Amino acid sequence: TVDIYSEPNAYYYESAFKRTARPGVRDGYSGTSVVPGTHSPAYGHPYGQTTATVEEMNRREIVLGEHSSSCGQWDIWEAVFGPRGDDGYPARIWCKDPRPSAECEYGAINRSVAAYWRENYDMLHILKRRWASGLGAKLSGK
Repeated sequence: TVDIYSEPNAYYYESAFKRTARPGVRDGYSGTSVVPGTHSPAYGHPYGQTTATVEEMNRREIVLGEHSSSCGQWDIWEAVFGPRGDDGYPARIWCKDPRPSAECEYGAINRSVAAYWRENYDMLHILKRRWASGLGAKLSGK
C-alpha cells in the first residue's frame, strides 16, 4: 500500500537511518506453517515472501508501455483516475523515471495529482465532505 497523501516516496519507506524498499507483491499468505510430517509450528514467513517491490512493478510497466499504457495495475490507476498532463497523457501520481531530472525526484509522489484523486475519487473523503450537506440524511437508515 502506498499512502499518496502522507508518504513522500512511493518506492521506499523513509527513516532516519535507512531507506527500505516498499513491498509490492507477495507470493501469498500461507497462514501458520508447520514442520512437514508434524503438527509443530514452523516459524518461517507466514505472510509470504516479497516477489516484487513497488519500484520493480513500476519499472516493468515502463517497459511494457509509455504514458500509463502498460495495462499494469499502477498505470491503470493513473489512466482511470488521474488528470491529464500537459502532454495529454495521464499525469503521473509519482515519478517513474529513474534518470536524474529537474522535473521530478525518482519515486516522489506528485502532491497535485494526489489532491486531484482525493477530491474526485476518494470515497471516504467525498463522504466526509458531503455528509453534513445532505448526504448523511439521504443515507440514514440504509
